[in-house]
Amino acid sequence: MTYKLSDLGSDILSDIKTFCERDLRAQAAEADRTRQGVEELYEATGRMGLGVLFVPEANGGLDLTPEDRAAILEELAYCDAGVAVSYMANCLATVPLKMYAPDDLMDSCCRMMLEGKFGAFCLTEDQAGSDIDGILTRAEHIDGEYVVNGTKAFVTNGNAAGFYIVFAKTDNGLSAFCVDADTEGITAGEDERKLGIRNSRTCEVSFTDVKVPEDRLLGAEGEGKKVAASALDRARAFCAAAATGVARRSLDLAAARAEERILFGKPLAHLENVQIKLGEMREKIGAAGLSCVQALELIREGKDCRAASAYAKCLAADTAVFCADSALQIYGGCGYCEDYPVEKLFRDARIFRISEGANEVLLEMIGRGTDRPRA
Repeated sequence: MTYKLSDLGSDILSDIKTFCERDLRAQAAEADRTRQGVEELYEATGRMGLGVLFVPEANGGLDLTPEDRAAILEELAYCDAGVAVSYMANCLATVPLKMYAPDDLMDSCCRMMLEGKFGAFCLTEDQAGSDIDGILTRAEHIDGEYVVNGTKAFVTNGNAAGFYIVFAKTDNGLSAFCVDADTEGITAGEDERKLGIRNSRTCEVSFTDVKVPEDRLLGAEGEGKKVAASALDRARAFCAAAATGVARRSLDLAAARAEERILFGKPLAHLENVQIKLGEMREKIGAAGLSCVQALELIREGKDCRAASAYAKCLAADTAVFCADSALQIYGGCGYCEDYPVEKLFRDARIFRISEGANEVLLEMIGRGTDRPRA
């Protein structure tokens, strides 16, 4: 663990580790395998109080630093990436509220999260993910309110949310709104049947003539890109922490397997090529962790974290995929079977190259030396 934690963060992390090892890991693995029991899984995490993770102290949360939150997310991902991604999505949802919402709206949404509901970030559409200029969802300003129509794709927590942060085109450009999930005209679809992170509830969310009061506009009309960027720039650092958790679990399993598996009369761990592979895994995990630390320090200090978060996210995502693939190789044929945990890690790791901005888009941005994708 490379994070400098507060005393409170250290205590909570210790409790989370115990909870994951004692209760969550087996329950999450079974839910992933059977595609059943996800609601019970989140009832358990709710009882553990994980809804507090991204709620500010002023709104009933805890006095946690960004490093504290990242360490907790990394530990959750070490146990189950889907659970970590679901709680990570609360970061995406709360940053725009903290920066642009009035106090009463922030309080209302935080209460929902403390009660076990989630926030959901509704940006992506079938033809608009990395290219947010392609968004087709529309919000018409009519008689003192906005009427929203459109469909969002791949919404994390889409059918478990208490509120949505919705991005829609308005007369003055892209705008952002906070919309209660029980508002008439909202329909959340069935869970997507995904390759990995199956314990993260992902679905399509449709908005049909959804009426949104003017005071639910976040920022000014037309500032949607700025609102989205403020959330994504911070969330990528936490995405990197979760990816690092998957990488760490892959390394630990691979190292243990290399000690116990005998090949050519001796443990795999005694073979030079296996030692090199384990060394590469440790090297990449160390680099990913340090990259996370840099981004989190900037977030804590209120400084521009755009570039650092992008570096961390890309590096940690690639590290998760590399380590999961390496662990599977060390396990051999067993690693390809569902009875062994590295098969699940291999499936889970792949999402991190896509979520919170595809690596290719972020690397192009980094390569051009700019802090935003091409318009």
